[in-house]
Amino acid sequence: MQIDIENIEIKTAVFNDINDRELIMVEYVDITGDLQAVMINKSDSSDFGKKVFERFSLEQIEENTLRIHQNNEKSFEDFKQFLEYRETGKITIETKSENENSVPAEITLETLEECSNETLFRLKLNMFDKEEFQNYDDKEIRSKIRRAATLPELMHHYYAFLEKLKNEESQEVTN
Repeated sequence: MQIDIENIEIKTAVFNDINDRELIMVEYVDITGDLQAVMINKSDSSDFGKKVFERFSLEQIEENTLRIHQNNEKSFEDFKQFLEYRETGKITIETKSENENSVPAEITLETLEECSNETLFRLKLNMFDKEEFQNYDDKEIRSKIRRAATLPELMHHYYAFLEKLKNEESQEVTN
């Protein structure tokens, strides 16, 4: 397969397997604007391989791989929690106690619905105190969080903020 390396934009490169650092999956935009993926060996010395390694060092490829692996693990855990919630109506989360031991905390719909205005207000303050939130310019999300009247609504908007922030950070990494 011949790749016109002069007219492509390399988007990302990750190791194919987190435990085997030989094959690298490279995603690039071809001359027609389509996203393509190709596997190369980490010792590839072709013109395409050289272009990949000009764009990404092996350390950056390692970081991209670990970030994607962690995101996949988190998505899998979130999905397992969703399935548990669907079956039982309860969500189990891990909280840290003062001595940093994980202690499961049970959250039910009743505890979400019974959240006091004071607790809701304190949560909003905690969110606005976070540095990444203070530096974020999307006034629409900030306004929605400020106006949230229930804990589920607040968490919905905060989750949307985190997802948007994560997507923007991953775009910065790949650019």
